[in-house]
Amino acid sequence: MAGSARSGAAATESREKREEDMSGNGESEVQGGDFGTALLRAGQNESPMLLRIWWETGKLTLYQLREYLPDVWCLVEFPQNALGMLYWLKLFKTTGFVTDEPGLVKPDEQLTVYRGCTLETRWRLSWTTDLGRAEWFATRLKYFGEAGSTVYSADVPPRHVLGLIQGRNEHEVVVNPYGLRSWTALGMSALPAGEVDGS
Repeated sequence: MAGSARSGAAATESREKREEDMSGNGESEVQGGDFGTALLRAGQNESPMLLRIWWETGKLTLYQLREYLPDVWCLVEFPQNALGMLYWLKLFKTTGFVTDEPGLVKPDEQLTVYRGCTLETRWRLSWTTDLGRAEWFATRLKYFGEAGSTVYSADVPPRHVLGLIQGRNEHEVVVNPYGLRSWTALGMSALPAGEVDGS
């Protein structure tokens, strides 16, 4: 029990030290607002925490948050594991709408979106307008042992579309999952294994 307490204390101390290090990371750039340089120094896995610290300590303007949020979101494969869904939702809602593609604007009509996932992980921010891409993700999950993976569809009203992300060629739509309507389990067509494992 004491060992568990020491382990927990050490983990807390380690997390606080990491946050302190990132808060001061690139301190010379803070004056010039160069979050991009600090982001490169932090590395992709630490980028969500770096964004959170800079935003909460007032080192990022709202304009800069809109600029960097899509990049940080794309840097890690499972961003919601880094900060939690509710915190990401708060950030995206604060910006109103973001995109990494110049010229893209918030849709003014309802979108049909898709997600390849398990039943437990369908309640997430990341969806796509590309049915084939959703099938690819569901198939990849099956390849890695998630037998219950399938493709879900849902409708999302314009006000609940928080971002359009094109950087990974996934036609990603970041949504407020509380605003999704007409959930449907579509099932999926099988993709060749080579399309999943990259061979």
